[in-house]
Amino acid sequence: MNRGELLKPVWTGDPSVTGGFLFETTIHMFDMMRFLFGEIDSLLAIGSTHEYPEVDDFSVLLKFASGLHATLASSADASWLFPFERVEVFCHHSTLW
Repeated sequence: MNRGELLKPVWTGDPSVTGGFLFETTIHMFDMMRFLFGEIDSLLAIGSTHEYPEVDDFSVLLKFASGLHATLASSADASWLFPFERVEVFCHHSTLW
């Protein structure tokens, strides 16, 4: 899960500087998931615009080469309330957070 906002600092909401919310923030979550779970075999992503002129919310279902699957939620219209990034792993009667 990743959430934040595009108002503070001001430059985060300027796509000409950052490339947009997907490239400024969400892309790093894909890197982290590959590091934790291996290569991504396929994904289904849906993006929507709620608060900003660009696509600011993403929901992604990922399937990894190992057969593992995961979900990623990323929102630019939430807040910077800590923790604004979180990983939860559910496995055999256990959870890692």
